[in-house]
Amino acid sequence: MAIFSSKVSVCVCLAAIIVCTTVPTSAWLAVLDSLFWLVSYLDGVEQANRQTPNYVDGNWRPVHNTLHNVEVKVEGTIPDDLLHGMYVRNGPNMRCWPPANKHHAFNGEAMLHLVSLSSALTVSYTNSWVEQRHQDAEPGGKCGPSFSFGDLNGGGLAFLRLLILGLKMKIGGIQRPPQERTQAGSTALVFHGNKLLASTETFLPFEVELTHDSVKPVGFYDFNGMLTNQKVGPKDGTFSAHPTIDNTTGAMYFFSANGGLGSLPFVAFGSVFANGTTDRYFHIPTPSPQAAFYHDILLTENYAIFVDTSLRKDLSRFAKFQRMIFFNST
Repeated sequence: MAIFSSKVSVCVCLAAIIVCTTVPTSAWLAVLDSLFWLVSYLDGVEQANRQTPNYVDGNWRPVHNTLHNVEVKVEGTIPDDLLHGMYVRNGPNMRCWPPANKHHAFNGEAMLHLVSLSSALTVSYTNSWVEQRHQDAEPGGKCGPSFSFGDLNGGGLAFLRLLILGLKMKIGGIQRPPQERTQAGSTALVFHGNKLLASTETFLPFEVELTHDSVKPVGFYDFNGMLTNQKVGPKDGTFSAHPTIDNTTGAMYFFSANGGLGSLPFVAFGSVFANGTTDRYFHIPTPSPQAAFYHDILLTENYAIFVDTSLRKDLSRFAKFQRMIFFNST
């Protein structure tokens, strides 16, 4: 399979050099779309999404209706000390559907769900995407050719599909932002230094402002330059899936392993004082290949601890049409 797929990859690249100079751009893009769908079929993308268990059925399906300040009745009563407060949840929610790639629970744009505790008997609910944009479709529309985390972990012909998408972007003059600025983080939220940040380990933090019934995206936040113009690896740094706040000092600690273009086997570690001013930021060498995820952190009185597990990731495996993530018992 790997030898055959490699030959096909070379043929696709050679075809791009020859054909793109003689065929109109629109026609060439249509050919690439058709080729993408053919490879997706051969790679069993739809079958993978429909196997049991999967990430496309039941509660895994995205929500495409956005609601504004909808009153919901309460069974029982809300404690007095919670009144006039608000519960906010962040999570991935794809704007297009069904997925065009091997879907995973991590895939999708960030959506915030706000529950405002307005009285002891009623609450109101609002939901909104942090950034209401998608290059392929309007909310609920069909997904165009795309690539995501589920493909990286699926192996097979995913590398060939990625090559086709790369050719499509080059021929169509499409410029994508660097990975660190792809979208707002969809893993968690953290409120610190009077800023509310949508977070994940693969992107810069994204600041949002909330009222009891609305979401206002502010933009990527770099802690006054601490996470930009990096001297090691990609230009931009990344944040954390679960930044942790020290209950005693109020300081926030975060860490991540940047998987963007030009990344190196390092874990970035940073801390911010309780008032939001920067404290420190540096890189820690890790074994190569790295752990698949550096997802959470433990704080003790004197140490910040992250776990280096036997579940590893190696992009070179992906280029060999193998799963990027694998278990290393050594």
